Amino acid sequence: MIRKCKLAVVVALLSGCGAETAVVAIGYIAPIGGDFTQDTDLSTPQLEAGAPKKFINIQIGDGWDQFYDTKFEVTGTTNLDGFDANCTAFTGLVSERSITSFIPGTQKVCFKGSFRNESTLELSDGRRLLRNFPLNLDSGSWVNINDVTQIFKFDRIVGNTFSGCEIAGSQVTPVIGEFISSDIDNGVLASIKSLVVQRASGTQLFTGQFEGASGIRLSSNGKQILLQRQKNEVLCQ
Repeated sequence: MIRKCKLAVVVALLSGCGAETAVVAIGYIAPIGGDFTQDTDLSTPQLEAGAPKKFINIQIGDGWDQFYDTKFEVTGTTNLDGFDANCTAFTGLVSERSITSFIPGTQKVCFKGSFRNESTLELSDGRRLLRNFPLNLDSGSWVNINDVTQIFKFDRIVGNTFSGCEIAGSQVTPVIGEFISSDIDNGVLASIKSLVVQRASGTQLFTGQFEGASGIRLSSNGKQILLQRQKNEVLCQ
């Protein structure tokens, strides 16, 4: 068993995960859920008809939260070659970017790996597995970890566009944006194509990259802000 360590963008106790401290960087929350497919399958169109793809399917364990826990238990299945025959079903532990899996009920390791980005799982033997990252922007709110008074809420997703607001103290400002969905067949990672904050003093344009399941790194005119998803729900009113 592992202790639940949740991220809190406040100057406060980190839910039993350490001493009182300020959060100064985005903690990586691994993107869990679904099939990671061996990339050689994806780049070999002449695969024998009906041949099964080689995959690792990873699901978050009961009682853990895929958007807020940085360390959690997982279960999964795989048909990847090179593992113990008893590893077709496995249990495991994820700690930020790293994953270690075991034969159920034992401490015998099936595989170890690292999440290189939101679409890539690299095993310790060098094999890479890929998947399209399922975006989720509207769960919770997004807090600037270097200025916790700045909060973004995205409450409407239509196709590849989204809208919501920026909340800075008592000021609520509309935002609109567009994201790019991942396309692993063509080497495209999910990203924020544009996020426009429509302030009375003028608009500000951001672009962005995802940092795991619950982090976004936004850039505007050479400056960056780091957003972390938080459970506190806010309303754009």
